[in-house]
Amino acid sequence: MSRSGKIYKFGRFQLDTDECLLWCEGDRVPLEPQVYRTLLALVENSQHLSRRDWLLNQVCGDTHVEEGGLTRNISVLRRVLGEGYIETVPKRGYRFVAETAEMHPGTRSTDAYQAYITGRYHWSQRSEAGLRKATAYFAQAIAADTDYARAYSGLADAHAALGYLSHVAPKDAFPKAKEAATTALQLDPVLTEPHTSLAYVSLYYDWDWTAAETAFRRAIALNRNYATAHHWYAVYLTAMGRFDEALASIRQSQALDPTSLIINTDVGFVLYYSRRYEAAIRQLQTVSEMNPHFPLAHLWLGRVYQQMQKYEEALAEFRRTEAVLREWPVLKAAIGHVQGAAGWKHAALETLDDLNRLSGERYVTPYGIALVHAGLGEIDQALLWLQRALEDRAHWLGLAQARSAVRWPAFRSRIRTEARWRSVTACRPRSRLRIGLWRSSGDRIGRGLVDPTHLR
Repeated sequence: MSRSGKIYKFGRFQLDTDECLLWCEGDRVPLEPQVYRTLLALVENSQHLSRRDWLLNQVCGDTHVEEGGLTRNISVLRRVLGEGYIETVPKRGYRFVAETAEMHPGTRSTDAYQAYITGRYHWSQRSEAGLRKATAYFAQAIAADTDYARAYSGLADAHAALGYLSHVAPKDAFPKAKEAATTALQLDPVLTEPHTSLAYVSLYYDWDWTAAETAFRRAIALNRNYATAHHWYAVYLTAMGRFDEALASIRQSQALDPTSLIINTDVGFVLYYSRRYEAAIRQLQTVSEMNPHFPLAHLWLGRVYQQMQKYEEALAEFRRTEAVLREWPVLKAAIGHVQGAAGWKHAALETLDDLNRLSGERYVTPYGIALVHAGLGEIDQALLWLQRALEDRAHWLGLAQARSAVRWPAFRSRIRTEARWRSVTACRPRSRLRIGLWRSSGDRIGRGLVDPTHLR
């Protein structure tokens, strides 16, 4: 069931499908995720019969749930709404009978609203083309209504995704995301989305772990039904090495938006970093069944296979990603790394040549080049490019604690005795979160390297 981005008004209530909230005369009415989705399905099918099997599919997707769960959801909704809203059709299902009107959330401009919804659709695809379209549509929405806070929040998320996926240099993407999210908060301080966006920037660009967690918790407190807040908080928890909490958070996000391809993919992402490789494979294969052409599921599946030293299978998944995202430097780095780790040195060196060629045409993250050198066991070059990645504020270092233990094990064991490495790691981080970045007196983050030798 996709979110429509609309507000439905019925009786004393308003159902905000973009924020996943039910309001009653200005007060929030808390609903469990499945209860909320039951209400949304009924309202969107207002005045029509909602059959039991159809409702179960809308609420739970492919997850098997007994009809008793649906009956309970209806009972909860009747207690919340009162009489005159939900009619039982014996042996068949239910009908939402209250008169329902649609409203545009956050703007009076139909053009702004339509541009915003279109932008969110393209953002959800997570392709470079889709993200660039998203930024254009969000800009259209802002041009139509300069006070439309959600449009600024959407623009922030599009810029952040372009930076996260390394389609754009971090310094060119994340400050724009921060600026747009800050504007959204100035327009609407209690809107959940920009709090989530700022938390993401704090994690991946500012490297301010305390600010990131505070903002994520604030976003979830404002609206516990906003799937992206739980999704990105799970990424943060993964970076902190808090894997059980991360899995709980991503499962909550999945429960709120069970058909989201990116959320389902990142369930596999969290399982991968938790070293639950078989579970990650099953999850990512499920995503591929949902959409065989969603490239990020193949990317992470390839990384799982690589970690299991199933190099042929890993390369096959990377090639499936390449069929959709050609000339993506992140993917080429992943291919080069697996080639080096598998002992296919000539192929890995050719991939390095490809990355060098691409760097003359578009942004190539130094972290990716370091990854290929690490796969080849080239310590000097890997260290050099990791240093450049830090100077570039490569966001991949934000997951240093998790990545160091998973993706760099052979490299880590070889550099433990390096005098150069010991001199770099002599100054341990003072942050209690110990993400692996060293501070200096002249720079809050410092000019050190990620230390994959002491963080597990």
